[in-house]
Amino acid sequence: MPNTTKRPAGKNHPADIQNANNRVKKYISVISAVLLLCAVIGCNGPVNNPTPTPTPTAKGAYAPTDVKAELDSNTVNGITISWTSTGAKTYWVYYNTSNDSSTAKVLTDYTFSSKYSTTLSETGTYYFWVRAADDFTSSSSLSSFSNVAPLSFTYTTLQVPANVQAELSTEKLNTITVSWTTTGAKYYWVYYGTTNNTASAILLSDTVSSTSYSKSFSASGTYYFWVKSADGYNNTDQTSDFSNGVSCTLTHQNLPVPTNLAASKDGTGDRLGIKLTWDSTRSAYYHVYWGTTDDVSAATELDTFVRSNLKQVSAKYNNLVSGTTYYFWVKSADGYNTDDNTSAFSAVASYTWTE
Repeated sequence: MPNTTKRPAGKNHPADIQNANNRVKKYISVISAVLLLCAVIGCNGPVNNPTPTPTPTAKGAYAPTDVKAELDSNTVNGITISWTSTGAKTYWVYYNTSNDSSTAKVLTDYTFSSKYSTTLSETGTYYFWVRAADDFTSSSSLSSFSNVAPLSFTYTTLQVPANVQAELSTEKLNTITVSWTTTGAKYYWVYYGTTNNTASAILLSDTVSSTSYSKSFSASGTYYFWVKSADGYNNTDQTSDFSNGVSCTLTHQNLPVPTNLAASKDGTGDRLGIKLTWDSTRSAYYHVYWGTTDDVSAATELDTFVRSNLKQVSAKYNNLVSGTTYYFWVKSADGYNTDDNTSAFSAVASYTWTE
């Protein structure tokens, strides 16, 4: 039977004091447990943490939005990553095989537009991110990562190029043009040799994105050519087998000396400078030389990669000095290397630069 004895009014009974102490201890224990749990898992709200505040670049460009990764219907194994422009100077594109931007690898750190195309070489799920950048250096200020763009991808085996042909060019002297039927590959690797043997074939180019390639030669002979389809231009990229070999016999022609070389002021902005023109000799390349004295033996190379009979000498990028007279000469050439076969020097042309 319960005890019904009344406690004296206004008195702190020992049982009441003990119960109060127990309640305080229990309250302190609960608070301590909650604080410990917050320290471990965080107490910023319910299950989902809030989205972090985006970090802009030093110049205020924020991370691109609406990033998407889609299959490229025009290129075998090609994909395109696109996003909404933020006005940044360039963008860095990243990828990973897991949804983790912290371990993502850089696909490119040099794309101007709001789109980037590449190829993949293995079946799987890929994840992509984009960051805005202030310049093109490795130390550029970068924005935070964009949203993630996942893509499920199935690899397609590359086809061997067919209908490969090699013919003498009707437009360029001492030049053979190789052509083939498209396989839809992003790149083609073109090889040549002086014997019909792929084991000794020499790679001419691994960045051909069309279905033809021209090569000039400095010696007469029979040349053999092969083509591969490729996902990229790196040694680790997937390629097809060699195509069938084709041959073409070339008889080397002496290169004419360029004539009617003229120099004049031309252009605006970054294109302001001295324009050089001369009569075409149909050579594959032209080598342009210049100096500040009318002495061809003291001239230095200005450009050896000129493929038409025109050259713009930029005042800004070539550091033209007002009041200085510049002298120019041109040679016809079979290639862009300094040891390629060339003609003799043209007659000199000069121009006194004024701002």
